[in-house]
Formats: sequence, structure tokens, C-alpha cells
Amino acid sequence: METVTLTSLEVWESFAHHLRNYVRKRIADPDAAEDVMQDIFLRVHTHLEEVRNPERVLPWLYRIARSAVVDHVRRRVPVADLAEDLPADEPPEDDAASQIASGLGHLVDVLPEPYRLAVRLSELEGWPQAQVAQHLGLSVSGAKSRVQRGRRMLHQMLNDCCAFELDRDRHIIDYRPRVNCCAEA
Repeated sequence: METVTLTSLEVWESFAHHLRNYVRKRIADPDAAEDVMQDIFLRVHTHLEEVRNPERVLPWLYRIARSAVVDHVRRRVPVADLAEDLPADEPPEDDAASQIASGLGHLVDVLPEPYRLAVRLSELEGWPQAQVAQHLGLSVSGAKSRVQRGRRMLHQMLNDCCAFELDRDRHIIDYRPRVNCCAEA
């Protein structure tokens, strides 16, 4: 079976108009859309050799385009001017969610060792998972897995500790400690 080798320029010349239409329907700013197109071309040029079947190039291109659009949307940060006379922060309400949140540090401390630091850095310290991965000497996917497993353990510990009443958006309205509640420890 003969393998057809495509160059990134051939692929780009054949499909750029499809991708440009796709991107422009999702990104209103023409300059931003062109930036995304450049990102797509760079990804195509860098990874074209990974395409084994030339008939699957178009679906592969659309996956790249979708990913590039999603990345662009995630990077966008709305900018707004802040008023000079902002009121001081109000003290947090003493509601059920705040009470539960105040005890999370203790629960994180009792997670098994491989998950404790990953969850603490990601969830309590707010580190991006790429930074957590670098700090722990893991791949990004390894760090994400570790954080996810730690979250699941934390979720189970919370459910073992307390019975929760949630609203329809799954926000905590109230909770009731169970026997041997972690808050009583």
C-alpha cells in the first residue's frame, strides 16, 4: 500500500477557506480570527506527519480548529475599568457553604500522600495544573489525574462526614453532621 505524503502547504491551500469560515463563525473579531488561523496553521505544520490516512485530513483539521477556537476563548480575559471609590469587601456570610469551605483544609491534610499536595496546590492555593505538574515532577496529565482522584476522595470524605441539602444548581443550602463527623474531630 502506497502512502501519500501531504505537505502542510498543500493541506493549507486545499482547506484554509473551510477553516477560515469555521473560525469566523465562532470568533467575531476578524483580527482575533486571523490569529487563530495562524495558530491552526502552526499546529498543522507541526503535526501533519501524525496523519496516517490522507482521507481523514479534513476531520483532523476541524479538531485542530475547534481546539484552537476553544483555546482562544479561554485566553480571553474581559477588561473593565474599576471605579476609584469601590466599597470595602463585605465579610463573608456565615452560610453552610462557607462553613464547609472553612473545614476543607483539614480534610485535605488527611488525604493520602500522593494526593495531598496536588489538591492543596491546585484547589486551595489556586495554582494552574501545569505549575502543579512541574512542582511535583509529573506530566500535566499525571497532575490532572492526581488532582481529580484527590477531589473524588475529598468528595467521598465530605459525604461520609455530612449529609448535604443542595439547591437545583447543586449549591449547598444546608448540611447536617453525621455521627463521627469530621468537624467534631
